[in-house]
Amino acid sequence: MPRGYVRKRCESRSCVLVAAEYFGVEATAERHLVVRDCAERATRRDPSYAEGWRVLAQMYLSEHALRHNPLPGSLDRALSAAKRAVELDPRNERSQNALARVHFFRHEIDEFLVEAKRVIALNPNNPTILSGVGLNLIYAGDEDQGKILMEKAVAL
Repeated sequence: MPRGYVRKRCESRSCVLVAAEYFGVEATAERHLVVRDCAERATRRDPSYAEGWRVLAQMYLSEHALRHNPLPGSLDRALSAAKRAVELDPRNERSQNALARVHFFRHEIDEFLVEAKRVIALNPNNPTILSGVGLNLIYAGDEDQGKILMEKAVAL
């Protein structure tokens, strides 16, 4: 194992935990800056860590969706980061979900639908992902399938 590898990986994982707090407890613009900066540093330090890229994709998406510290090209940066996360770990439903959401917010509905199916196939019992995909499906015009996923999420 290369020298410093464990330290880099631990620092990168701390960003994932800080991001979980941002999304679960404190989604403020101030906190966004902290998490985005951490994720950017983490992916520079450990470019093979898929979770770091997933967090970075979500933070760039938050720039657009929540208007937290938006910079030009947030959706393009989100797409690149999400693709990298999926490339590094194609079985990670959270990375796949980030990619689906980016396509949704880019109004690339055909791509969103393809990625959303992959997300559900990877883990059909994750209520957070089911509800998010369900809501996006409703907004995309597939109210029946969206409702089914939302009801399943509630049941789980």
